[in-house]
Amino acid sequence: MKKAKIKYPTSKILLVFIIMIISVVSITCGSLWGDEICRVEAPISGDIIETIKVSLGYAQPGYMMYIFLWSKIFGSTEFILRCSNLPFVIISIYYVFNVIKANKWSDWFSILFFCHPMFIYYMDEATPYIIVYALALAFIFHIYFVGEAFNTKKNIININLIYLLGVFIHFMFGFIIILYFIKCLIEMKINNKNIIKNHILILILFCVGYLPLGILYAKFLIGTYTATNSIIKSIMYIIYNFIGMQGIGLSRNDLRAGNFENINIMHIIMLFIFSLVLLSILIISHKTILKYVKDNPDIVIGCIVFFIVILTVAKIVSMGLWDRHCMTVFPLFVIFLCGISSELVKTNHWSFLLYAYVVLLIISSFNIRFNYYYSCDDIKGVTEEVNRLMAENNDLTVITTTDDNNYYKFEPNDNIIVNVENADVNEISQYINNLSSKCILILFEKNCSKELYDFFDTDDNYIVNDNYNSFKLVSVNDQTVGVFNFA
Repeated sequence: MKKAKIKYPTSKILLVFIIMIISVVSITCGSLWGDEICRVEAPISGDIIETIKVSLGYAQPGYMMYIFLWSKIFGSTEFILRCSNLPFVIISIYYVFNVIKANKWSDWFSILFFCHPMFIYYMDEATPYIIVYALALAFIFHIYFVGEAFNTKKNIININLIYLLGVFIHFMFGFIIILYFIKCLIEMKINNKNIIKNHILILILFCVGYLPLGILYAKFLIGTYTATNSIIKSIMYIIYNFIGMQGIGLSRNDLRAGNFENINIMHIIMLFIFSLVLLSILIISHKTILKYVKDNPDIVIGCIVFFIVILTVAKIVSMGLWDRHCMTVFPLFVIFLCGISSELVKTNHWSFLLYAYVVLLIISSFNIRFNYYYSCDDIKGVTEEVNRLMAENNDLTVITTTDDNNYYKFEPNDNIIVNVENADVNEISQYINNLSSKCILILFEKNCSKELYDFFDTDDNYIVNDNYNSFKLVSVNDQTVGVFNFA
């Protein structure tokens, strides 16, 4: 007897193809920035022992070991390193279609999960956040969308396996367990208290893996961070990125630096249109939203508790909280968006608002990918320019606040490279005046005071080259001056 072949709808095959094209096109050969460099330096330049040691210090052992293997097999160019996200896009696709099937939505809603600016942005990073996104989708599916199978041993084991892998990849995945605990508590109240036994027993078995990682990460959180955002600033930044505005307003770099003077008329127009469309959707769909809240108390309460806990922890340990730290619950936002969208599609009068919102998301994503203004710090471009200047001028002195990294290296001939730590405008001016040779100073916005970074802009004696994102090269009297800092 022949087994029947599984047939996949043409639309689903087409969607998978579109999603993979979006994912590949999202990856660039542009400069790695600080967060990428610190994660890939040890894996691509050291052995496995050094990689493990460094990875424990960053509380991301699984990711850095994965990059170690990936770089040894495929190489370590910017594009290749970022392609390490692609296997997890396939996992994401699998679970997105399962979530859609469980909710009886159109397969075309899957596009919302992959055309969102947050997905596009992190696809172009050699960081663990696309992996976190994929594992979060898997975790969320096995908690909320398996129906009565939630309490089966097989499903509970799947939940714990996904959670253990996620926590091993990145310490911030640990907070998603809150959703699971809230789900279990609500299940106990609605159904039977005895159902919790399997969950507890299996959880205890997995503690062999959880406890060492928990102790390691607790020490990491307590002893690592020294700066924090205000809670309001963190919430606003997370919302700004979750709803998809990051490619139509100020860039991430300008928002972090508080450069609100850089907002222009086009930003204002686009933000106004975006806000108007989104607000209209919320008003028109208010009954759908209220029904969703009523029908899904486990998801709503879980998300509320999640944000309360993560904001409290961030405040206690002085950690700046950004959108990437909430990547574990971002899939729930998109799922919520799909729920509202499915109801809007059913109404002939207001469905155009959904299409308008999707178009705005695509515009935002397009800018994230193709508009240089929204790209990360151009360490690569600055390093290449400095190396070119040193090759042309053997007597050129390079002034820097930190050592250069092992990915983008200075290539001095007879040039002197000087490290200047925590220098202010007066100290740098005095140092430059004492030099007998030409010098180059590169200003890195994230490591300079605003006074120092903007100091040379207002003086006609200086020629400022700000063509490199987050950096400035300044020329004075035929000399190039500035500060160079990688952090």
